[in-house]
Amino acid sequence: MAEIALNIMMDAEKVQSVEKVCDDIGMSLHEMFEIFVDRVIEQKQVPFAIPVESDPFFSEANLAELRKAIADVNSGKEKLIIRELIEVEDD
Repeated sequence: MAEIALNIMMDAEKVQSVEKVCDDIGMSLHEMFEIFVDRVIEQKQVPFAIPVESDPFFSEANLAELRKAIADVNSGKEKLIIRELIEVEDD
């Protein structure tokens, strides 16, 4: 099998950190990448969960609004009203 060189630009501190982890478990960074690539090929996907932070609930604008609402309730500026949830069946 022909081999090619692969250059990856990465933050130096990250490289040092991952090299330490690899060293601690007795493998080289090259071996770790080889295993990763083999798993991607075998599984036809990234072999671990990648969280998607695209949920609008967790957007910075919404979190800021929630923080303000909490501060307003805590300061007495607003009153917290607790309501029962109504269950709606999906169509």
